[in-house]
Amino acid sequence: MAAPHSQKRAGLFGRACGAVGSMWLWLQCALYSRNILGSCGRVLKMILTGRFGKLAEKVRFSEDLTFRLNRRRSTYELSLVALDRPFLFAKLTGVLSYFGMNILRGQAFANRQGLILDIIQFEDRLQTFKLNKSEIENFRGTLHKVFAGELNLTELLRRRESSILFHRKAKGSVATYVNFDDQSSEKYSIMEIVTRDRYGLLSTIAKVIAQSKCNIDVALISTEGQRAIDVFYLTQNQKRLCPAVQEQLASTMKETLDRIAA
Repeated sequence: MAAPHSQKRAGLFGRACGAVGSMWLWLQCALYSRNILGSCGRVLKMILTGRFGKLAEKVRFSEDLTFRLNRRRSTYELSLVALDRPFLFAKLTGVLSYFGMNILRGQAFANRQGLILDIIQFEDRLQTFKLNKSEIENFRGTLHKVFAGELNLTELLRRRESSILFHRKAKGSVATYVNFDDQSSEKYSIMEIVTRDRYGLLSTIAKVIAQSKCNIDVALISTEGQRAIDVFYLTQNQKRLCPAVQEQLASTMKETLDRIAA
């Protein structure tokens, strides 16, 4: 996700985050999710309580990012705000996978000023954060280093993937399904993906999208057992994807997901 005005200060948007247009876009996209009330509720609560504005005010330059981590019973919720940049969603979800987190749901939203709001709900299966509080700071530091280019995420994931602690036994097969919906939105091409949930899945999907030079304006993530159900609102050069790009992206995505599932 790359924004043409990433050098702009984000303070103005922090003050304008309650604008009707932006709120309506986020709520409209949240309604597309299977988890309707949860998606709308979390986004609307952040806007109305001013938590999003407070996070946005800390983002002033292209390299800035800020996030809040809250524990919600057996799960955690991470809210991240940053100026748009290439591979942002892929890197965020990749770092979460590197720390062994199982991503359950996620929403990613972009506004016209190039500011990103990512909300990720995940479970800490290995109780890494609960048993070792210093790992939260380690996570924060790793995230900043990956975004700054000081750490190679691909290499980190490759080393971590070799550990048996980060593999779950597959229970049955889930066929990979990739489809584009051009009827539900006049502004976005909506890509729907159903596939078997696996280590680093979201990072892989987001990386393929970024390599195709497409922007993720909204991402709605859901996991049901071994099945991942992901919906992405995509644009290319601020327009809907043309049929040729859709066809190529769908083909590349399915080929990539089938290959890593083999």
